[in-house]
Amino acid sequence: MSDYQIEMLWDCRACGRQGILGRYKECPSCGHPLDHKDWYMPGDKSRRSAVQDENLLRHARAGADWRCEYCGSNMRALDGSCENCGAKPPANDNTRNRRPALGRSTIAGDGLRALQSLGRWLTRRTWKFYIFAPICLYMAFLGYRLLFPATGEVTVSGVHWEQKVIVDLWQQLSGGGFEEQKPKTAFHVKTAGKKHHHYKQVLDHYETVHYTVKVTCGTRTETYHESVPCGEDCYTTPEHCSSNDNGFATCTGGDKICSTRYCSEARTREVTKYCDEARSKQEPRYRDVSVPAMSYTWDYWDWKPNRVLVKRGTTTDTVWPTDEEIALNKNLGKGEKERERREAAYEVVFADERNLRHKLPISDPAVFAHYAVGNAYEVELTMSGAPKLPKLNAAGEVIPAK
Repeated sequence: MSDYQIEMLWDCRACGRQGILGRYKECPSCGHPLDHKDWYMPGDKSRRSAVQDENLLRHARAGADWRCEYCGSNMRALDGSCENCGAKPPANDNTRNRRPALGRSTIAGDGLRALQSLGRWLTRRTWKFYIFAPICLYMAFLGYRLLFPATGEVTVSGVHWEQKVIVDLWQQLSGGGFEEQKPKTAFHVKTAGKKHHHYKQVLDHYETVHYTVKVTCGTRTETYHESVPCGEDCYTTPEHCSSNDNGFATCTGGDKICSTRYCSEARTREVTKYCDEARSKQEPRYRDVSVPAMSYTWDYWDWKPNRVLVKRGTTTDTVWPTDEEIALNKNLGKGEKERERREAAYEVVFADERNLRHKLPISDPAVFAHYAVGNAYEVELTMSGAPKLPKLNAAGEVIPAK
């Protein structure tokens, strides 16, 4: 709300007259000048006593009074010179045009209210502090670990590898089945009679199914409560006044603030009523019927695994089975042939500073060859303290961890 001006009072120290209005700079009874420190607040500081006269309001808002340093007269801020001796106001007069000072009661009241507000804020949010403080600390720790990851050392404690050659044989086989299962290389095809191929569902009968549905069946009276206006709750804001150092004071507050009060009021209304209604319907039921189809027997050619040759080791020196050991396409029957497939698996075992073992699978034998037993690497550690195992390229250089 806007502020308003009130007129302060002062008492004459010469004749004892009390309650002189602040607009006067001399005692109306004896003419004794006002002491600059003698103003005090009136008993009624409400808006009822606010200054209404435009001329007085102009003086009240003009700023602090000043005192003539030649004759000692009290002058208003709007006075350009002393009325008694004509002297100009001093440019460095700290009593002129200064901001109105807050009274001690206002400062103390505002400070007390600020402390009370802070206490209520802390009381309401104590439970939130105990919940969110650990979360914030944990997030800060995670951020620190991401920016400055911990490091450790791992050593190659062992290596394992396996290289094998799988030899497949193109050979004649026998089989049977239905037409759609016959391989493209089938020959000597013969019928083997009809056999069960699949089931199909056919209608067997209808069955009566009973169920209920919700249908409207009139209305019913329902009682409910509604929030309706039922008056006002009002309060008056605290009044605070501070001296303008010119016989007047600027005040705030004293405003009547009202809000609508709501009450719960019982009311009735008609609502649709629903009832369960029994109904029935006919649903089909099906049965499975076997469907036969002609089956066949045949001979056919296909690849089948014939033998596997394996080499294993625990050093980085790897070898494959020799051609003599593989003996591809040797001692075959008519129409037969062989082919080979190669598979390999490589694994490096690291030991960390806690003597825990960590396995790293390798797919490239050229990279595997650089992991000699005893090699040590400085690596980053994860949040749990586990090492990020070093990965090398074909040249044996460590690939930086992402």
